[in-house]
Amino acid sequence: MMKFFRFYALVFSVVALLAACGSTEDFDASIQLDVSAEGPFFSGPNTLQAEYTVNLKSLIANKEFTANDIKEVKVKSVTIKIPEGDAIGIDSFNNVVVQLASDNAPMTNIAILNPINGNGNELTLTSSADAEIEDFFKQEKFIVLVDWDFKEDSMRPEMHSNVKIDLVFKLKQ
Repeated sequence: MMKFFRFYALVFSVVALLAACGSTEDFDASIQLDVSAEGPFFSGPNTLQAEYTVNLKSLIANKEFTANDIKEVKVKSVTIKIPEGDAIGIDSFNNVVVQLASDNAPMTNIAILNPINGNGNELTLTSSADAEIEDFFKQEKFIVLVDWDFKEDSMRPEMHSNVKIDLVFKLKQ
């Protein structure tokens, strides 16, 4: 009787493991948006933000999928660009952090650059490979936050930054 029970427990475990794994396929996608905030800006962290409305049909060309098909979403890279012609450059900041936030998922850091070295108007940040962000793409919308750490006060009336987030979607087959 005990051998019979062990056999069926083993079979059940193997079937459950295979069903949980399932096959997946990776797809590259990216989102781009303009984050902004009104000034003045003070020395230290200042947050720019934008709301992103999730549209799964537009994320991956020629691939129809639903939120239930998303197994995992990872950040491949994050690039931030201060618009051409803006008087401020990246040398005006100590560091920068990009986060995602929503009502239904915990705020998540997805990229950082600390310290900022150099000048110009574009940065590629160090992405967080451990960030689990699939829950954000299973919602209607979420907020992208960019925290620029100003070296000194700036009385400018507003600030904008262009953010490009390259992603890898792992979808169930």
